[in-house]
Amino acid sequence: MPIAPGLLDQIAAQLAALPELAIRRMFGGAGLYSSGVFFGVVDDDRVYFRVGDGNRDDFKRAGSVAFQPIPDKPSMAYFSVPTLVVARSERFLEWAKKAVDAARAAQTAKPKRAKAAPAAVQTVPSRKPAAKKAAPAKRRR
Repeated sequence: MPIAPGLLDQIAAQLAALPELAIRRMFGGAGLYSSGVFFGVVDDDRVYFRVGDGNRDDFKRAGSVAFQPIPDKPSMAYFSVPTLVVARSERFLEWAKKAVDAARAAQTAKPKRAKAAPAAVQTVPSRKPAAKKAAPAKRRR
């Protein structure tokens, strides 16, 4: 869904204190990053933050809903930030910091994927085309 004009600018201004804040457009919405850590989503004019052990109760008390971009698919670990929180910059920043912490914790909890070892390079002997054999000479009788 489209995002209202000016909403991303408003979010950027409110969260400017986060280290290396970046907002990137994606799939019709936008992703929120701090120091390269993906901690939030803006979609259909709603802000969703990453939820973890340190902020889950805040979202439950606020009656937040899970971000579910595809109907009938399991919801993701991002929940809506209440409008009253977004309207108060200090509180919004506080919730954002907790979301960054939750996203970092989720990254460290994931088992690291092992990088695939480079495949052994096999050398294939070059094959030169076989020389054309001369046609057998015809015998004369």
